This record gives sequence, structure tokens and C-alpha cells, in this order.
Amino acid sequence: MDAKVVVDLYYESQCPGCKETITTSFADAVKADGFFNMATLNLMPYGNAHETQTSSGWDFTCQHGEAECQWNLVESCSKNLISCPYKSFEFINCIETSDSGSNYEDLAKTCATSTEVDEIEDILSCYNGEDAVKFEHEIAQATEALSPSHTYVPWVVAQGVHSDDVQNAVQSNLLKYVCDNYTGSVKSKDCAQFEDELFLTAEEEPRVIEPCYREELWSALSAFLYVALGWFLWRVYVITLGYFEFLYYKKQGVVFLSKFNLFTDVMRIIKSYEKNPNALSWVKIQRDALNLEKENLPKVTGATVLGSVSLSCTSVQML
Repeated sequence: MDAKVVVDLYYESQCPGCKETITTSFADAVKADGFFNMATLNLMPYGNAHETQTSSGWDFTCQHGEAECQWNLVESCSKNLISCPYKSFEFINCIETSDSGSNYEDLAKTCATSTEVDEIEDILSCYNGEDAVKFEHEIAQATEALSPSHTYVPWVVAQGVHSDDVQNAVQSNLLKYVCDNYTGSVKSKDCAQFEDELFLTAEEEPRVIEPCYREELWSALSAFLYVALGWFLWRVYVITLGYFEFLYYKKQGVVFLSKFNLFTDVMRIIKSYEKNPNALSWVKIQRDALNLEKENLPKVTGATVLGSVSLSCTSVQML
């Protein structure tokens, strides 16, 4: 018996990238003559959800809310109960095309009619019973057991392997990936298009998919951006405050020797503030540290020459 190319798609309903992958690359491939003679598709609707064990079974929390969880359950039941692989995919493809609302059972019936699925009563019974939770838990376990662990969905595993190359190839053109990797004797006649000289010489751009990242990864990224933004705003604040202090001393008649340029002077003041990060905006300059009160300034041709005093000695105190 010819070995089929096995492609697993880990996804979640309501995710834009998952919808696009199913309704474009996968839908186009399934239409090819004899596709399921070459390939086995495993659609795994769980994605970035979380499950919690309760006294009665399992509860699911989903990235896009309750609607995602419910559609995942509908699709989990259908993938386990529809015997024909072509109809099984077409049913899920129909759901993914139209699952914008919460009319779970009505849309399931509509899709069953349009795809000629006979198992709709079994699917609805599953969805309203304990089997839906059992099937979804099995998919959750398979998703959490992925190696490497998924960091986003849609997440593609082909022939037991996940890589950027596999991900991009399957998302862009599932049929081409299967045709290129199938070595059996019942290759689809539609594979011939990929051997055409015009196709080989054309540069096909990878399909750009909008993924849905795991919340843990996004939380870590958000924390990093928050810290980076805080550091940036603090630097802006300190530079601004330091510059105005510099202007204050200039106004007092202090003249800095030529070896100090404006940037150096301001940076010295900045360092003095950074030694006291708790000061924030409630600060006052203890001018006595540099003895710069007007009445005490020595007169040197109308100005004070400050060459040996470091501005980093300026102290900052809480009011």
C-alpha cells in the first residue's frame, strides 16, 4: 500500500490566519483529483486554548472567547464522526467560512446540507453531550505534546516535522507540497502543473498569513516593550530636566570652560539625576552645593568661570 503524506494542522476557530489557511491552501488542495489517495489531513481544533480539569470533566478557555470554544467543539465532533475525509474537510471548511456568529447548531445543519454530510444528528448529539469535551481534551493533549511546542497557530506538522520551511510550503500551496513529497504510484494528475516549465521558472511569493500567538509569548513581549518604553520615557524626562538645569546655571552667569561642550555638560547633569531615580518630578535643586546663589557669586569680568567643579556633584532632594 502506498504511504500517504501526513499533514497535521493545529489551529483554532476565529483565528484569521487559521481561517485563511483552511479556506485557501487546504481547500484548493482538496479539490485536486485523487488528493486523499496521496495525503492524510488531520485537523486539530484547539490552538492556544487552555483546559482546566473539574469534577465533571474539562473546561476550556479560548483566546477569542466563548464562541471560539464552541466552534472548536463542533469541529472536534465532526472530525471524529464524519467517515469520508473529503466531506469531513469540506464541513469544517464551510464552518470556518461562516462562523462569525453564535448560531452553532444552525450553521452546522446548513453546512451538513451543503456538503452532503449524513452524520449531522450524531454531530449535534456529540456537541451537546460529553463526547465533545472528550474529543477536545484529546486534541488538547496532542497539542500540548507538540515538540517543538507551538508558539502560534496555524501550526503545521508534516511527516512528523515542523519547521519554517514546512510551515511556509504548506501554507502557501498544500497541493504542491504533497505532490513534491508523495512517492507512491497514485499521484494525482493535477501534480503535473508543478512540473510545467512555466511554473518552475515563475517565482511564487510565500503566502502571508496572520498568525495568532500564544498568550504566554505575547505577555512576555508586552512586558519587554513596557520596560523598554519606561526606560525611554525616563531618559527623555532626565535629559529634559538636565537641560533646563543647564540653562538655569547659564542664566546665573556661570560660564563653562571650553573643554566642556553642551552635550558633556548636560550628560553630567543627567548622571546626577539618575543617581536618585525616586526623585521623579518632585525635586528641587540644592544650589548651595555649587554655591551659585546670586549674592555669593564672585565676579570675573561679569561672569563666573567654573572649570574645576563637576556638575555631577549637583544633588537632588525630595521636596
